[in-house]
Amino acid sequence: MQGLMLLNQLADELQLRLGACHRQTHDGRWVERKIHSDYDLWLIDEGSVDLEVAGGQQRANEGDLVLFYPGVYYTARAGSERCKLIYAHFQLSLGNNRDILRQFPLMGIVPGSAVRREIGHFRTVFWQYRRREAMSYLALKGELLTLLAAVLKYHSRQPRPAPETLSPGVQQLVRLQPVLGHVEQNLHKRIPVREMADLADMSEKYFLSYFKKALGITPGQYVLQRRMAKAREHLYQRRFSIKELAALVGYSDSYSFSKAFKKHHKLPPTDFL
Repeated sequence: MQGLMLLNQLADELQLRLGACHRQTHDGRWVERKIHSDYDLWLIDEGSVDLEVAGGQQRANEGDLVLFYPGVYYTARAGSERCKLIYAHFQLSLGNNRDILRQFPLMGIVPGSAVRREIGHFRTVFWQYRRREAMSYLALKGELLTLLAAVLKYHSRQPRPAPETLSPGVQQLVRLQPVLGHVEQNLHKRIPVREMADLADMSEKYFLSYFKKALGITPGQYVLQRRMAKAREHLYQRRFSIKELAALVGYSDSYSFSKAFKKHHKLPPTDFL
């Protein structure tokens, strides 16, 4: 799915905020009718759960995942004498856009067999988190992001919808793909807004509005974030001097680069060497 592949390109701009993450046990009489304010991911740890969402009915079996979007009403019932589930409330945003996942048809059941390895890692770290082991919250957040990536990968392999059936948000991202690719190939030089607008076949004024609505940040902010992400990547590889690195990401001297890097990452580039 083209939009999901583009989301992968924007991974550095995604922000994950993990809320509650717990395990629940329900008997065969359990019924829940609810609307969540955040994204909600369930791992059916034992038994099965019957779901009614948007007029459709499905059963999630042991080992399956269920993803709910914010603001969607659902009914869940125990599909067996007893069921256990691990749930995580979370937010995933792209810039100021907190609805980025809603642009894709991801809500519903993901077969556990499709993401078995990632589920195993997530479950292991969840129990570390429950025991309050050192650094377990950070590890749980990382495993949740890995699990979400596996869910996205699973959906990217499903039959692709026709372009006209893509949500408006996905169509916006797809239309910006030439611009984002151009930015990635030209981080070593100045990239005027006019140049990006021409690639999108838009007026400069409309492009600025369109870009911010799609990504939640301005074109200038996006270019800066990509420069800083690329610089950090090169620093980890330790292949270039600070002066060489400054030129690679579009700065004329090492002083202005170091100043921008420290402002963005809260650390000077020398701390990464």
